[in-house]
Amino acid sequence: MGKRTREIIALVILALLGLAVLGAMAWYIFVGHGWNVAATRIDETIGEMDGYTVILFEGTTLPQNELSRLSDSQPMLDDQNRPSSQMHVEDTPPSEPLRASTVASSYRQKGATVFVLHPERASDYNPPLVLNKNGFWIGVFAIDGATSHASAQYKASTLHKRGVDFVIGIANDARFIEQPASSIDILLCAADEEISSGGEYRENMFCVDSPYIGEVQSLIISPSNVIMSKTVTSR
Repeated sequence: MGKRTREIIALVILALLGLAVLGAMAWYIFVGHGWNVAATRIDETIGEMDGYTVILFEGTTLPQNELSRLSDSQPMLDDQNRPSSQMHVEDTPPSEPLRASTVASSYRQKGATVFVLHPERASDYNPPLVLNKNGFWIGVFAIDGATSHASAQYKASTLHKRGVDFVIGIANDARFIEQPASSIDILLCAADEEISSGGEYRENMFCVDSPYIGEVQSLIISPSNVIMSKTVTSR
């Protein structure tokens, strides 16, 4: 067998190996990841969540129809001059909002490790915090309008060097959704950026935005580190 023939065979083998790697990646993205998410849903439903980690946070935004209603320029009326129909609507006691502590209790009963974060108090995570429960470590830091991408990357990289399992950034705007930071594993956006309640990957960064006030967002991390997100709206 000539040298030229051996070189051609080697190139063909390398090409086939490359195709196999790409096929495996595609299988994971389109089949494997979906299968793992489905497995997570099953474990959650039957209440067997040993080895799972759940990250919860309460909603901070209002539905668009509520924002429109609040922004309408209507004359202010005192209690004596309000129309009776308006009094009926406004005097109806509001339903009690769902609390993260209630959802956390349910997940703990299923055996999951639970963290509750507070995006509405993002300043609590500046400087960054490292949190640990049952041997699972997360690093959390705040991203505000003055935070540059370089600064966010540095903070996230530093947290990774400290050995955390996941780095979570809490942002108050969409800049880092539009231009992901590779060192951040999960981005929680405190605003409503119309991301699916199931979350979205932007490059390698998993993004989720705030649910509505009275709802709780649940990020479920499987033992194999597959992330699933859902909005909990009732007990």
